[in-house]
Amino acid sequence: MTKQNFFRIILNGLIFSLSLVFWLFLKNSFEAQIGWGTRIIYPAVSFSVLGMFLGVFVLAETKKRYLILSSALIILAFLFIFSGEFFALSIGSLAGLAVLILAFVFLMIGALEARTEKNLRYKVAAKDIFRKAFKPTITAIALLAAMVFYWSPINENMDREFLLPKPVFNRITGSLIKTLGGNDIEVNTVAGQDNLAAAQNQIYDSVNLQINNLSQPYRKYFPAGLALTFFFALKFLGFLIIWPMIFLSWLLLKILLFSGILKITKVETEKEMIEI
Repeated sequence: MTKQNFFRIILNGLIFSLSLVFWLFLKNSFEAQIGWGTRIIYPAVSFSVLGMFLGVFVLAETKKRYLILSSALIILAFLFIFSGEFFALSIGSLAGLAVLILAFVFLMIGALEARTEKNLRYKVAAKDIFRKAFKPTITAIALLAAMVFYWSPINENMDREFLLPKPVFNRITGSLIKTLGGNDIEVNTVAGQDNLAAAQNQIYDSVNLQINNLSQPYRKYFPAGLALTFFFALKFLGFLIIWPMIFLSWLLLKILLFSGILKITKVETEKEMIEI
């Protein structure tokens, strides 16, 4: 086995394994019983590590078929983790299949654009090549994540009856009632607290009823709207996370160059010129 093939096997194996970890963390992040730190940090860190190895691979690889293979492995890992949800829900609609194909296209665009950028330059500009690869990759990941979010229990409940968070509502209305009522409302006694609670419950029910009546004609669009919002939110987060990914990829590249696993070689190229 040649050194190049061994490197390809190791890197593609890492890309597939880290893709599984990332998609698993993302799947768990849609569970309602976890904190927001776990919901955001674990997927972000795992995606950054995945991007680190993916960036080095697209920088070092020269053959299109292996670059396309790395994109296919990310999609394969997605199908493995979300097999139940995807095949039960998304594959039943052409939209789900279209999103899957579109995400694969974006992944290939990222890998092939990085290859083109590398071939156009006389010197290896690693950071620019990484950026070329990561932008479409983030779009692909955001598309798949938004599709999963659309079918998630969190989003599916959005087309049902809407209820304001009662603890927050009670804190706000309690302060308002005390302020507007002045000395007419006594809350230091049991009877006063009961009257305040009864007033809050009445206002709470009335506000929820009005909100649900007004939103009823548009409620069926809420899941799609939230999924679209989720997509753009991920795109924004991707803009922030792309810089740590570039740094990690650059750091891994330096380690591989220092260890001799990768090397920079100079080749002669022919260039056409028009002369008088």
